[in-house]
Amino acid sequence: MTADERIQALEKRVEQLSHRLGIAEDTLAIRKLQHAYGYFIDKCLYEEAVDLFSDRSETYFLGGVFKGKAGIRRLYCGRLGRKFAGGRNGPTRGLLLEHLTMQDVIDVAPDRLSALGRFRCFMQGGSHESVPQIEEPFWEGGVYENTYLKEDGVWKIGVLNYNVLFYAPYDKGWGRAKAGYTVPAFSKTYPEDSLGPDELTSRRASFWPETDIVPFHYAHPVTGKPIK
Repeated sequence: MTADERIQALEKRVEQLSHRLGIAEDTLAIRKLQHAYGYFIDKCLYEEAVDLFSDRSETYFLGGVFKGKAGIRRLYCGRLGRKFAGGRNGPTRGLLLEHLTMQDVIDVAPDRLSALGRFRCFMQGGSHESVPQIEEPFWEGGVYENTYLKEDGVWKIGVLNYNVLFYAPYDKGWGRAKAGYTVPAFSKTYPEDSLGPDELTSRRASFWPETDIVPFHYAHPVTGKPIK
């Protein structure tokens, strides 16, 4: 191998390693983005949560699709903010909304401008007995299958697709939750419902004790086959 060939080989290797490093940095940035979202939701910091989204974003939640920043603000600062924070931005005394996010599987596209991520969510929520009841204590679990977009070098949430899989009263737990004990789906759209979604969708997993699997965005990591 000539000196020029060795230099070309080294340059190619450096380019490959730089790309792999970039993918690793993107993965960490996306993980931080999604975990920051969880911490904001914990404390009803809905303004901060909305700022994590792209202007082109969509949120799929309880049978509804909220589009763009206007739709997402309507969901978080409007509907959720009024329900859990009395229309303010920030926590309500005596209200627990712990939103644990874990088990992330993130795949960054080769061009490093978009990515797909799967996260599990586990929630403990509800009001303390010493304060006016906003929400009866509950357990909730679900799965995110999200899309992320890099805009001007910054990762943002592109599509947030949260699938609630179980919802159960705290005192009885999921083992004794009655069939039909669910979070109601949206039935009306905006503007008929002033805080409703832009569209309705049937893309919603069934509740426990049904055991739907939210489709995996990735292939089997060993066999490479699609997970059906």
